[in-house]
Amino acid sequence: MPFPGEHACRLRQPGEFREGSFRRIRRGARHLIVGRLKGESTTTAQSMRFPKDDFTEAEARSACREAGGRFEAAAGGPAGDEPDPPLEEGAEAVVPPEFVPGHDHPEAKFEADAIRLQGDFAVVPVVMTKEGVQNGGLKLREELERTWKWMENRPVTDGHPPGPTVTLDHVRGVVRNVRFREEDAAIVGEAWVFVGDEAGRRLLDEIKGGSKSAVSVGFWFREDGRRGEFRGKPYRRIQRDLMWDHLAFVPEGACSKAAGCGVVL
Repeated sequence: MPFPGEHACRLRQPGEFREGSFRRIRRGARHLIVGRLKGESTTTAQSMRFPKDDFTEAEARSACREAGGRFEAAAGGPAGDEPDPPLEEGAEAVVPPEFVPGHDHPEAKFEADAIRLQGDFAVVPVVMTKEGVQNGGLKLREELERTWKWMENRPVTDGHPPGPTVTLDHVRGVVRNVRFREEDAAIVGEAWVFVGDEAGRRLLDEIKGGSKSAVSVGFWFREDGRRGEFRGKPYRRIQRDLMWDHLAFVPEGACSKAAGCGVVL
């Protein structure tokens, strides 16, 4: 059942976890319910919660879709069968990076000849992110300019991993030849997709066909809670000290094709 006051995104079934291992932690404006899977000692994200005061239904739904979860919009009434432990400020746990979903992205498509083959890899030129407001968070030129280099050799994934870490099951390639583009404060580079196996070839087909032709960055950041407006778009937080985790191919991304992100034609 829906939760009052917050949208919910179930990532895994509660029954997969050890009883009594759940806790709620804050990750930026969103909350995570984490616990220990049966037979494991590390924590894994079971669900995400999006307070209505900070996230519209469209934003929360988009974030959940990119994380591969099952979405429920906030509503009145009692909670359902998901665990709902109290919030722990500063709790130590392995938590997922900030997923940067989009809800304003038009269908992103490009021509297959934008890709070149290099051995067992398909090399896809991409604009990964740039200065601007994305999913309520503001990325500033100064932050991108001092952190872009750490995007080199980050994993390329097929969608955002549902759990707290990127595993080999999710990796489809690597980011190469990253640089900072001064004219529009963008991080650009190449996604080298390994096409020597079926999973990589399937992803390449989806990229070419347009069903996964947008990109989205996964990253950690320090939240600056100041609010304001940037180039006509309101923001609820400034994202500082960006640390890049991975680059995902997705159906839509927060930095839209219209804003200049995605595959370079």
